[in-house]
Amino acid sequence: MSDLDRAKDDINNTRLYMGFVFTASIALIAGLASMYNNDKVNAIFWVGSVVAISLSISFALFAKKLHEKTEKLKDI
Repeated sequence: MSDLDRAKDDINNTRLYMGFVFTASIALIAGLASMYNNDKVNAIFWVGSVVAISLSISFALFAKKLHEKTEKLKDI
C-alpha cells in the first residue's frame, strides 16, 4: 500500500469516527432537551450534559486532526 493510499484511508477512518461522535452528540442532546422539557432535570441529565460537552470537544479534536491530515496530503 502506498503512502498516499494509507493517508487517504486514515482520513476516511477519521471521518467515520467523526460521524459516530456527531451522531451520538445529536442523539444525546435531543434526549437532554426532552428531559428538560419534561422537567426531569436530575442526576442523569447532568451526567448527560457532561458527556455531551465531552463529545463536542472530541468532535472538535477530530476535526482538527482531520484538517492536519488533509494538509499533510500536500507533502505526499
